[in-house]
Amino acid sequence: MFLFPGWKRRGVWKHNTERLLQRKFGFNEEAAVNIVELHSKLLFAKEETIVIENPEANQLLFESLPSLRKYSSGDIIEWPSLKKVTVNDCPNIIKFGFGRTKSLTLENQASLTDIFESWDDEFSTIVEYEIGDTQELHKRMHNLRPSHFTNLVVFRAKNCDEKLTEFIYILMKRSKKLRVIEIQHCKTSRYLFEILDHTYKDKKLKYLRGVKELKVIEVNQMVSLCNWFDANYLDFKSLEIVHLKCCHSIQVLFYEKSFSSRLSELKELKLEACEDLEQVVYSSVSFPRLSKVELKSLSKFMRFSEIHGNFYSLKTLIIEECPCLEEFTINQAILVHFDGPTNNNLPELDELRLDGCDVLLYVASFETPPEKMELKKLFVSNCYALKMVIMVKEIPNSIELLPQLDELILINLPNLTHIIDKECVRLYQNLHTLQVDRCGFLHWLPIPLTLINMKILDCDSLQKTVVIREEKEEKEKVIFSQLREVTLQNLRNLYTAFPSGSEFPSLEILKITNCPSLMTFVEESNELKEHKEQTISRCFFPNSLSLEKLKVLHIIDQDIKELWHYCLSSESFCISGGFTKTAGISRGFAKIVSISGGFIKTVGISDSFAKTAGISGGFAKTADISGRFAKTVVVV
Repeated sequence: MFLFPGWKRRGVWKHNTERLLQRKFGFNEEAAVNIVELHSKLLFAKEETIVIENPEANQLLFESLPSLRKYSSGDIIEWPSLKKVTVNDCPNIIKFGFGRTKSLTLENQASLTDIFESWDDEFSTIVEYEIGDTQELHKRMHNLRPSHFTNLVVFRAKNCDEKLTEFIYILMKRSKKLRVIEIQHCKTSRYLFEILDHTYKDKKLKYLRGVKELKVIEVNQMVSLCNWFDANYLDFKSLEIVHLKCCHSIQVLFYEKSFSSRLSELKELKLEACEDLEQVVYSSVSFPRLSKVELKSLSKFMRFSEIHGNFYSLKTLIIEECPCLEEFTINQAILVHFDGPTNNNLPELDELRLDGCDVLLYVASFETPPEKMELKKLFVSNCYALKMVIMVKEIPNSIELLPQLDELILINLPNLTHIIDKECVRLYQNLHTLQVDRCGFLHWLPIPLTLINMKILDCDSLQKTVVIREEKEEKEKVIFSQLREVTLQNLRNLYTAFPSGSEFPSLEILKITNCPSLMTFVEESNELKEHKEQTISRCFFPNSLSLEKLKVLHIIDQDIKELWHYCLSSESFCISGGFTKTAGISRGFAKIVSISGGFIKTVGISDSFAKTAGISGGFAKTADISGRFAKTVVVV
């Protein structure tokens, strides 16, 4: 092979120089190679550039030149005699070749770097950078200079190959201002952050210290953010947001205790559709600022951590479609409380949503309930093994369970037997919204007097509701002062909807459908039960009940003989007469039914009733209903 003269000599010089830089000056191999290559590029550029000499000029003055950007178009300027340079009010100047000067005066100049960095380009000052594909990544790696990306704040990458791991490592070393990293649909090595040069493994040097936000989407080769050994060299002390989606190979998010302990600023964690993820961390864990956690579509996910941890600031926890979830940390539950200095792991939790957690047994498991619980919203659905919402061994009289709970939604829990297995007199006494749907084994349901909206649907085993009251209140009236809407539907065994003496001064909407065992809306008093010789009313609504605010009434598929007693004041709603499915109601219907209060807007009567009662299609026209009171009459 023919070699041009000097090539061999230049190769020897290059090798010797690299060794000198490493041994005498302490550079690692990569840095030494980069320095020699940069030196070669500078020499080549100098050889190709015209040299302009100003041999006698010893002073330069540039003043009030707003359009001046540079002295020449790229040629090398030599000033062998230059001693003094004055630049005043030249805001757009970029670069100059000043030679060896003894005096330099700069006045009203915005930035020194604009003058001296003659070899920098846009990638040296760029703040936000996005790589769109593999070709662009390779091009940038090939043309990389030492000053590139030193000011980078936001980095995004899409559709890149494994070379991305090396590029991220370069950013780890030089991009000290980096705050945001977003990786989408890329190939990487097994770890997103990997220290490729072992000479850089200095325990005093920490990488990624300033990163605040990390989002990784569709990076299938990644098994963890970093390996076990590199964790000690990474410091996520500023990390606030972590989002991972469709990273199917990731098995654990954080390996090492020392690594997870540096996540002191983490506020939001979202993990979605990561098929192999089983746990977030395999160690004792503390996330003092973590306020929101979302775990969705994690088919193998079992728990957040296998060791009890503390989440002092967690306010929102959403877990959906995690069929293998057994617990959040310990004891087959999400909320736990045991005797000890760190017994309550979610003291500030405000909202809890659980859906599709097939093997979860309990929502909360307490030895004794915690004194402080901030939970306001609890939604549980499609958790097929769930037995109980709250399991508690002992309830002190001084402690109220879920005192701040405002909304409770329970849907499709086929094995749920209890909300709580004890008739607790201090349970969710500020609850406003209660919905229970398709809870097939639930036999009794505790309800507070503070309810505004109550819906109970398709609970075949439900027999009664139990009003939560203290002993001293038992002799007082049962007043649901805020209750506006009640829906009872497909409750085959419900025989008691509300206890005797219940009052509903605010009730506006009442819908009852297919509750065959429910003979009366409000249970008969004990006094009436004891006096069997006294004639007991067969009315669905007892004589004493007043529904002054009622606007909508639906009674559908109910075997009711009488809805309301006839001895009522004109201020109350009244439907009287032989109101049964077998009653022959036809032309005389208008005389039998009277609506005489200014409160009912809708009356719903079932198809089956209309057919068996012989009500014609012209019911609305033939019924004698005063226009002052009845807004609409609906046959349904």
